[in-house]
Amino acid sequence: MDEKAFLKRSRYFQVWKYDYRYYKKIIDFAKKHEIPLIGLNIEREVVSSINRNGSTDMLSEEQKKLLPRERDLSLPGYSGRLKAVYNLHAHGGGGRKGAGGFIQAQGVWDEVMAKNIADYLSSNPHKKIVVIAGSEHARKDNGIPPRVMRRLNVPQTVVMTIDDNRVPSHNLADFFF
Repeated sequence: MDEKAFLKRSRYFQVWKYDYRYYKKIIDFAKKHEIPLIGLNIEREVVSSINRNGSTDMLSEEQKKLLPRERDLSLPGYSGRLKAVYNLHAHGGGGRKGAGGFIQAQGVWDEVMAKNIADYLSSNPHKKIVVIAGSEHARKDNGIPPRVMRRLNVPQTVVMTIDDNRVPSHNLADFFF
């Protein structure tokens, strides 16, 4: 499909809301080389509702069906890291229920991406997958990788950018640039 059709069918600007220009070259490369692109995210409305309401209680039955059965918030350092991220942002108002909803929402997000990765690899055992995700989601210690491994024992390599707030550590990634 052409670019305009892709943006419309994927609901890019409603679902991702990131500047498309950041990803355009990657998408063009995949198209040119006939590499499939797979959306790993859960609907933004689901994550936003969990964040805002502090639980999954306000989700519709249809939305609840999208949630993975397994959700692990107990990975070492996960909740503490997310509380720190939450506290860095101004979170007054908006009906938010505090850091608990944020942690649950991020946990659902990470678990859904991990499940979708494991499902793809299980259905395509001779394929590899390159995941492009934010560095906090990509962390080896308590992001997507251990959640994929819980579902499917596959080799994984994490590549992460170095920023001013992160000291490179092999607990976080295998390679840094």
